[in-house]
Amino acid sequence: MYLISRFAATRPFGITVFSVLLLAIPVALSGAYTSTVAQIRNLRDFKPTGWLFKIFSRRFLQTMLWMFWALASSFIVFLQIILYTREEWAALILCIFVFWGVFRLTERLLSSELKTAYLVTDLSIRWSRNTTPFIMLLAYGGYLVLTGSTSNFNSLTDALTQHRKYMPEHTDSVLVMLGLEVLTASNAMKDYAASHLGAVDEYLPIAIKAVGSFVLFFNACASLSCLLIPGREYLRVFGPLTDEDTPPSLTKPRLALVSALSTVFVVFIYIPLFAHTETAARENPKIGKTIEEIVRQVEKIDNDYFNVGTIQQIKDARLDAIRQLELSKVVLDGKIDRAFDQVVYNVDGYLNWYYSLPAEYLRIGHLLTGNSEGYLKENLTKYLMQGEAINSLNKEMETALISSERAMSTFQAKKKEILEANRILDDGKPINVVESSDLASLETTPKHIDAIQLQDRMAGGAVAAAIGAALTTKIASKAMFKTAAKAAAKAAASKIAGPAIGGGIGAAIGSVVPFLGTAIGGVIGGIVGGVVVDGALLSLEEAISRNDFKQDLIKSINETRQEFKSRLFPATKRS
Repeated sequence: MYLISRFAATRPFGITVFSVLLLAIPVALSGAYTSTVAQIRNLRDFKPTGWLFKIFSRRFLQTMLWMFWALASSFIVFLQIILYTREEWAALILCIFVFWGVFRLTERLLSSELKTAYLVTDLSIRWSRNTTPFIMLLAYGGYLVLTGSTSNFNSLTDALTQHRKYMPEHTDSVLVMLGLEVLTASNAMKDYAASHLGAVDEYLPIAIKAVGSFVLFFNACASLSCLLIPGREYLRVFGPLTDEDTPPSLTKPRLALVSALSTVFVVFIYIPLFAHTETAARENPKIGKTIEEIVRQVEKIDNDYFNVGTIQQIKDARLDAIRQLELSKVVLDGKIDRAFDQVVYNVDGYLNWYYSLPAEYLRIGHLLTGNSEGYLKENLTKYLMQGEAINSLNKEMETALISSERAMSTFQAKKKEILEANRILDDGKPINVVESSDLASLETTPKHIDAIQLQDRMAGGAVAAAIGAALTTKIASKAMFKTAAKAAAKAAASKIAGPAIGGGIGAAIGSVVPFLGTAIGGVIGGIVGGVVVDGALLSLEEAISRNDFKQDLIKSINETRQEFKSRLFPATKRS
């Protein structure tokens, strides 16, 4: 029984059919034996040759009725043991010893009063089978009083939830599922009613729970009865009616008949009947509806109950919103790439300026005033942040933000509509929570755009400025500006070659213009010579370092691109 309760319900349907038959056999055998002995006693006064004896001595119909009863009651027992608690299993084990003790005591008393051994066995079984359940009822009630093992439930739902803990997660039989739903609902109603009767009598809830276990003890005693029938006495069940103390052995034709009838009943009546009933239950939609009516299936969101499917509807609505967010993300992602590609394209323009003599002299001038790094940042932003793609990025991001807000607003409205349409008020009927969730997790969507406080950054068309600031920060972190400033200082120190060359040029010019012309010629020659030298040195520097400088700038731009995107579209988990 324990193995059946733990494994049969979750196995293929054939295991259920076999398990019910296994539970029914001892009940049928004990019932057939006691009815056979009762029939023998009733027919003792009739002549064996009379027609009344011939009519009532036929036991085929009575045996079939006992088999059907045994199977029906065993199916109930099969359902009950699946839901047994530890206390009920302990009570069942105790019932075995109590039943054995009562039987032995009754047998000892009757053996001194009755002259026929099989009558002693029969009456001992009958009395023990009827007496033991009441003894167990009192013992179980006393246990509940001593331990206080009764639960108080505030609602029928709480009581049902408690009882459903013992149900298997799935079954292969619709009949088993229907039976378990009926039993759990019945037990829940019983416990819920009992928990609210304490005001009438403090022992009334205990009495209701104890009485509810009476069937458990009675069925256990009916099953145990077959174990107390001597093996020889089973010949009395299958053989002809006889009041002899020792029944005769079965003849071969009788044994063949019993075997044939048993086989026909099991193979051609019991199994097909059970299978057809299960098939009809599976194909009949009213069965599923009946289960739902017995116990309403619901979903729980936070502390409220909703119709089954509500959580999925909210997830579907959230998925629609995510699709809209993803679409705007894809579009915006392309616009951002276009803007940064424009920045990369502008690198050559910036380098053309950087490696020009005017830029060189202005860098030296700002170096002397102590503002060379700021000057370089300003011109970097000026040259790189040019182009239509960059200037239109602010508008594109604003459009994406509006699309995002519209998608979230639509989702929130749809979610509210779904919740209101599917909300279930707790009317006291038993319910089963098939899925639970919290509203916060259902509302979770990818963080989109607002991760970098886009609303503030877009004020006054500052998206391009934000990108420029991020880019100059990235370049500054790599000390490129400081390297450029050092290069300007080095260039200023290298200008000492300029006056020598300029002096020679000035002397040549001064020889043409006497006296004053010679001085002026020297000045002019110095300037020309310095410019010539600076131009040559700058061209040399450009030839050596421009490509490396360009690659460093492009690398910094691409790193800024990825960082900008990662802040704009942070990765989030979706449930």
